[in-house]
Amino acid sequence: MNKFTKKNFMLVAVLVGSGVLAAALLIAAGIVWLDLLQRIGDTKAAREKVEKLTKAKPAPGDENERRIKHDIVIFQKAAKELRKAFGSPLEPAVEAFIKELQPPYAKQLTDEQHERFRIHPANEDEMSQEQIRNLKTRKLSVEDFRGLFQEAFENNPGSRDENQRQLLSTQNFFIMVFRRKFPNWNSALAKFVEKAKTLTHEPIGRSNDVALLLTAMGFPRAIPNEQEFIRHMESYRAALIQKAEAGKLEFMPAVANFMLNGSTNNSGEFNMSGGFAPADIREIFFHWDVLGDFVSLLCKSGVRTFHDLRARNFSETLEEGRKLGTYSETVGSYKLYHYSLEISGTLKSIRDFCTNLDNSYKNGRPYVVRAVTLYAEENGAGLLMGQMQLDKKEGANQDENNENYGGRRGRRGRRRQVVEVAGSEKEQQVDPDELRAQEEARIKALPVHERPGYGAVLVGSGELFRAIIDVDYIILEQNQ
Repeated sequence: MNKFTKKNFMLVAVLVGSGVLAAALLIAAGIVWLDLLQRIGDTKAAREKVEKLTKAKPAPGDENERRIKHDIVIFQKAAKELRKAFGSPLEPAVEAFIKELQPPYAKQLTDEQHERFRIHPANEDEMSQEQIRNLKTRKLSVEDFRGLFQEAFENNPGSRDENQRQLLSTQNFFIMVFRRKFPNWNSALAKFVEKAKTLTHEPIGRSNDVALLLTAMGFPRAIPNEQEFIRHMESYRAALIQKAEAGKLEFMPAVANFMLNGSTNNSGEFNMSGGFAPADIREIFFHWDVLGDFVSLLCKSGVRTFHDLRARNFSETLEEGRKLGTYSETVGSYKLYHYSLEISGTLKSIRDFCTNLDNSYKNGRPYVVRAVTLYAEENGAGLLMGQMQLDKKEGANQDENNENYGGRRGRRGRRRQVVEVAGSEKEQQVDPDELRAQEEARIKALPVHERPGYGAVLVGSGELFRAIIDVDYIILEQNQ
C-alpha cells in the first residue's frame, strides 16, 4: 500500500482533496437548501398575506397609509387634550411661566445637564471642549423644568439629611437656590401669577406664589406654620364670601368653615380648633380651591343659598382595583374626590348649576354629577290646607260673632244690612246669608272655565327648591 501510495502520490492527493471538497460542497448545499426552504416558506406566507390584503376593502395602498398616519396624529392630539382636562387647573399658568422664562445660565448647570440642554451648532465637531462648555442653553419645556428642579433638589447636600430637609424646604430651596439659574425669574413668575389669578380662587401674593407654582407642577404644597396658615385661610374665606356676596349668593357658616374644624366668633374672626398634620393642610388647600370653583359656578347659575358642603371621608383600606385614602379614591392613574352640596334656588338655577358642572372639564375641572335629590322649600299643599283651615276658622268666628250680636234673639235677631234696591225708593233690609247664597248660586251657574280662580296653581306653586347634589371631582394622581 505504501509502495502504491509512493508511486501514485499525486493521484491520492487529488482523490483526498476531491473528497474533502465534495464534503464541503455537500454541507454548503445543505445549508443553502435549508435557507432556500426558509425563504420559500416566507415567500408563501407573504403571498398569502398579499392575497388577504388585496381582497380587503378598502385595499391598502399609499393613500390609506397616509390616512392611517394622519388619524394616528389626530388620535394622539385628542388623547393629549383629554388627558390635559384631568390635569391641574393651573396648567395654562405654568405654560405662561415657561414661555416667558429664558434658558438657564450654562455655568449654573452640571456638565451632564449642560450637555442635555445646550444648543447643538452645525460646526460642533470643529469646536474645542471649552467652546462647547460655553455654548448657550435652549429654552426648557415644562417636563425639562420639572426634571431639572427635581435633580437640583435631590442633589443638594442638605436635602439628603432629614433635619436639613425640614430647615430647607422644597419651597425655600426653590426661592433661595434654584431661581438663580435663570436670568429673568421674577418676570416669568409675574406671568404665572397674572394667569393663575384667573384660574384659581385662592388669593395670590408673595407668600404663596411659588407654593402655587410648585403645586401646579405636581410638587407637594409647601406647608406654612400654623399662624400663617390661619391668616391665609382667613383671607381665603373673606375672598370667597366677597365673591358670594357679589354674585348674590348666601354663604352659610357651615360652608365658611368647610374642612377647617373651627368656628367663628361674633366678630367673624376664625378660630381653629385642634391641630393639623402637614398632609391635612395640603388637603385643605386642595379642597378649598374646589370650594371656590363651586362658589363661582353657583353665582354664575343664579343659585340663592349655599347651605353646606361635605367631602366624603374614606377609610384607609385597600380594595380590589382601587386604593382608598382619607378623602380620595384612587382608580388606576386617577383620584376621585366625592362631594355633597346642599343648595337652594329656583329649579332653573339648580338645573343650570348641574349643566355648568358638566361643562367645567373645558376649564380643567372635570366634575361628574352622580345624583340630585330635590325638595320643594315652599310646601304648596301645606299652604293650601292651612289656608282652608284658616278660612274655616274665620267662618266659625264670624258665626260666633253674629250669634253674640243677636243675643237671645238667636239667628232671627241678627243685624240686618240696609241696602238700596235699584228702581225702588223703598229701603229693604236684606240678610247677608241670603246675599252670600245668591252669589254662590250665580257662580255655580257659570261654566267651570269662567268661574273665579279657574286655572290657578294651588299645589307646587312655590319657586324655591332645595337640592342635595353628589359630585365626583376627577384628577390625575400625578398632579396631586
